[in-house]
Amino acid sequence: MASGTTWKRMRTIMNPSFTAYKLKEILPLMQVCSQRFLNNIEANEGHEINVTKYLDKLSMDAIWSSAFGFDINCQTEKENLFLEKGVKHFKHIADLRFLFLISR
Repeated sequence: MASGTTWKRMRTIMNPSFTAYKLKEILPLMQVCSQRFLNNIEANEGHEINVTKYLDKLSMDAIWSSAFGFDINCQTEKENLFLEKGVKHFKHIADLRFLFLISR
């Protein structure tokens, strides 16, 4: 949502974070998260599932593993504090964005 000089400053700071070398380092972490996701989907084979719930968990697992270096393993745990707080936070942001869009 940033623009102008703010966006330029943010881009300058963040750009070194996404080099090919650093993305290659993240690949094993993404593979672990993806395998957990596939295991969960396979465990529910033949049942109707809410894919959004599983993708939320995959996203949160991947973000925490790659960005912060913590394996929170929220995909296999029934209750995970990191996931609960993250979903609550992002829902709040989505609600604010919706209100902003309809107020135009």
